[in-house]
Amino acid sequence: MMAALPEALPEALQARFVAPQHAGSLAGDFDAIHVGEAGEVAQGTWIRLQLGLRGDRVAQVRFAAYGCPWTIAACDWLAGRLEGLPWSVAAGEVAGAQGSGGALDWARDLAIPEARLTRLLVLEDALRAAWQSRPATTG
Repeated sequence: MMAALPEALPEALQARFVAPQHAGSLAGDFDAIHVGEAGEVAQGTWIRLQLGLRGDRVAQVRFAAYGCPWTIAACDWLAGRLEGLPWSVAAGEVAGAQGSGGALDWARDLAIPEARLTRLLVLEDALRAAWQSRPATTG
């Protein structure tokens, strides 16, 4: 039996929580893979992002997460937002890069309440860790 969704979770985010399109592991061949993790299950939020690159583009993003519905929905939303972008543009989602992106912008875009902002900070940390990671090559 599924737990009731929080009433405040907007309908668009409810769909991302109930049936996330980007949860799981990367599938396919990539020129490079960047992985970033942040948070701790014991603290209530843990996120792992995998970004598969083909050439200079983010071809696929997958996530694994432990957290509230806001966390899962935000991970799925960000993964979808990053797919298809050039790597240099995707980097703009990391706070501080070119003055855009990051947890505060995401919270505004998704209408996430201030009380849930810490979850987005963990997501931001996971993305930053992926961006800064040494890429694993495949093939």
